[in-house]
Amino acid sequence: MGSILNRVALAFTLIFASIPAHARTGADTKAVEAVFSDYVGGLAEGDLGRLARAFAPEGVFVVIKAAKDGKPAMVASRPFKDELLSWAANPDPTTSGRIIGITVQNDHMSSVQAELDFGADRFQDNLLLYKIDGRWQIVAKTTYASYRPNNSAQITDKE
Repeated sequence: MGSILNRVALAFTLIFASIPAHARTGADTKAVEAVFSDYVGGLAEGDLGRLARAFAPEGVFVVIKAAKDGKPAMVASRPFKDELLSWAANPDPTTSGRIIGITVQNDHMSSVQAELDFGADRFQDNLLLYKIDGRWQIVAKTTYASYRPNNSAQITDKE
């Protein structure tokens, strides 16, 4: 697992290195927003097609989940190909997401910072996208998940 975490950390370091991001076309930004829409919509609808369009199967998902007392409790890493079926099998029509920021680093790499409410959790996501065969796909998702009390949008882990 350490090797995967090291590769994800290196990818994010490369994105946020001291080289300033240069302006990209609005088309790239719109395409990255569409990927995020497929991610959120796929979770809400249980639509495996939308999720598969958003996530590269070779990509990796890394999560730190808060314990009920709000302290980080668990780090887990899995390939998307092992996650998408279970995500689609457990849709949540109340799923919502919000993009905090998008950086299109170049013609091949971009990142999204976002929040996602899904099930009993709020996810603070950092998504790394590559343009693969002419379309943007998420290749890495690092996230911090915090519990929300039942029947409430409040977060137990105050931001």
